Amino acid sequence: IRHRFDAPLGPLTLLGADFDRDHAAPGDPILLTTFWHTKEQPTDDFVLHLALLAPDGSPAAEYDLPPTVPWHPTSAWQPGDTWRGQHLLHLPATLDSGDYTWHLTLISSSTPSPSTHLPSSLSITAPDRTFTPPPVDIETNTRLGNVATLLGATLAPSPWPLAPGTPLTVTLAWRAEAETHISYHVFLHLIGPDGALVAQSDGVPADWTRPTTGWLPGEYVTDARVLALPAGAPAGDYTLSAGLYVPGAERLT
Repeated sequence: IRHRFDAPLGPLTLLGADFDRDHAAPGDPILLTTFWHTKEQPTDDFVLHLALLAPDGSPAAEYDLPPTVPWHPTSAWQPGDTWRGQHLLHLPATLDSGDYTWHLTLISSSTPSPSTHLPSSLSITAPDRTFTPPPVDIETNTRLGNVATLLGATLAPSPWPLAPGTPLTVTLAWRAEAETHISYHVFLHLIGPDGALVAQSDGVPADWTRPTTGWLPGEYVTDARVLALPAGAPAGDYTLSAGLYVPGAERLT
């Protein structure tokens, strides 16, 4: 237990609460691990209410969770038991930059709700956002699922013709359509005249700095990617394709 504080909360004692990070960006996932001890037989099934408080003290995010897991209610705990619970939380993409704090309350239907401030804090750094569409040389306006629209791309240098062994920078322009808890990766493929993959660039958008979990609807994100053309690339017509996918899963269509 990295942060041990033994907070009494009715029939339970919160031995500690550990977060896997104290710095994050809007939309990031955070793993919470709690450690509990029962002083007496709980008669109620408590719900763990966790609030992320903004710098002004207002709730910026709220989560209702079982102390451990749904199939292990506190009424089944025995005096002297010690249990660990783990929860993956997703921060709202709307958070502003600032220093946030955590507040925890145990809620039941028949007893008062004890609460405590957690000693852990969370520093949020929000990205610079733009809601003005960037200019593009090639327009596509293709929507991928309900997540984003690929407005198009700008190529540098001018791709007619490309020289073998030289880099090609492709700047993709995305518009977010909805918030998502899924971190999609971008793929950019250069396909040769024979249909074979010649060069590719994959990863989190904007050089791993703008995961889709932090995109806001209507926001535009530019994503510059560099393809290295092989020195022995044959002459012919090449094709560029781009999209979004989850590693190990299917692409968005």
